[in-house]
Amino acid sequence: MLNSLRGLYPRRLSLTHILQSPVATRRLRQVLIVAATLILAYNFGRRPSLTYVFLPLVLVMLWLVYTRPGLGVVGLLVSAIVVPFALGTGTGSPLNIVLLGIPALLGLWLVEMVRERQIKLVPSATNLPLLGLIATISVSFVVGYLPWNVFAELAPVRAQLGEWAVFVFSAGAFWLVANRIRDVRWLKLLVWVFLGLGSLYIASRLMGSAGARLSALWTYGSTGSLFWVWLVALAGGQALFNHNLAWHWRAALAGLVGATFVVALTGEARSWASGWVPPLLALGLLIWFRWPRGSLLLGVAVALLALIDLPAIQAVLVGNNQYSVLTRGAALSIMLEIIKTSPFLGVGPANYYYYTPLYPILGYYVRFNSHNQYVDIVAQTGLVGMFFFTWFAVATGRVGWSLRRKFSDGFARGYIYAALAGLAGTLLAGTLGDWFLPFVYNIGLVGFRTSVFGWLFLGGLVVFEQLPARPAATENT
Repeated sequence: MLNSLRGLYPRRLSLTHILQSPVATRRLRQVLIVAATLILAYNFGRRPSLTYVFLPLVLVMLWLVYTRPGLGVVGLLVSAIVVPFALGTGTGSPLNIVLLGIPALLGLWLVEMVRERQIKLVPSATNLPLLGLIATISVSFVVGYLPWNVFAELAPVRAQLGEWAVFVFSAGAFWLVANRIRDVRWLKLLVWVFLGLGSLYIASRLMGSAGARLSALWTYGSTGSLFWVWLVALAGGQALFNHNLAWHWRAALAGLVGATFVVALTGEARSWASGWVPPLLALGLLIWFRWPRGSLLLGVAVALLALIDLPAIQAVLVGNNQYSVLTRGAALSIMLEIIKTSPFLGVGPANYYYYTPLYPILGYYVRFNSHNQYVDIVAQTGLVGMFFFTWFAVATGRVGWSLRRKFSDGFARGYIYAALAGLAGTLLAGTLGDWFLPFVYNIGLVGFRTSVFGWLFLGGLVVFEQLPARPAATENT
């Protein structure tokens, strides 16, 4: 410190001299750094806290994801699966790390756009319907306070904001991938990390009690229906269409698909139709894309196996599932009555849950949810919201369908077909009461940990939409 003071004379410390003298400026900067270090060390020593350790780490992480946006997207996916951190809200639905991470990444993206003086989305047919869906849920939030039914209560504001955030941040996850990933290498990393973590989870389930400690690493809510859909779709897509992969890796991916269905169709999981029916649809579509004629023979074989093993069919129709079918039918008739009160814009996010006690279901006046994603969308955002979501789903499918011929082989082709199959499986899961837009009074905000997978991977289609066509010879795995 004393050495840094040499050459500094009081008569030379005029502001003009400092600004004009590089040597004096450098030495004064050294003095200020040393003084600031001593002051901070003194204060931190008086009030020690782990915050002082975590804060620099958080700042470093923010800088990394700001300079490498793809790293933020990959980190978001990993966090959804294995990071249990959540921020309490005083309700039964804490804000998990995914719901906190998406607005943070969106904020960094906004900072970059402001710095570049260019606020825009990459051109895609998916943008307008998503913007329309966000606008609709926002308008529905406001009009939900109108007295559509004077006897009905409204959901607490926190619940309404939580459901509004589900819609907005789902679109945000889609746009983060579509706009922030500009190099396919990050998209590849996103897929292989997901498949790697998914294979570990399937292995832990196959190990039974011996794998319980390993499976405990996956956070609650991260292995819902869409986890199974996208695990099968992505693994199957690469196994069937990525001819640049070595045969043993393609065989391993095919084995992962088979092992996934072994887990989904054995034990108690067998009666959970959402765990194997949507992935089965995704796999069937992939096989149809690869072998259109051969898929017909496969369909016949599956039908024969189903007839031979009738318990597999009965498991969906008896026991708890039979009761579920009965209650969902009764709930649907009541939901239609609620929807009639505000058919175009709905009754607002989360509000219909507080309308339900006004109508008896099987003789009881209780609060319940629809157990159907599409009824939920109409009840909360009306026919207008459903129109925009349908438009988005169709537009996404058309983007994927148009990309089939753009890349003749390799990772890209496998990804595109996987996204199309995953989209179909995701849409089917919504009819079975599993959520791509979680409802706060059903699975809760924790369901966002698994629903985000669909939005992230579908956003990858837009990444390929922006790239020039490349033949198989230039497409590296």
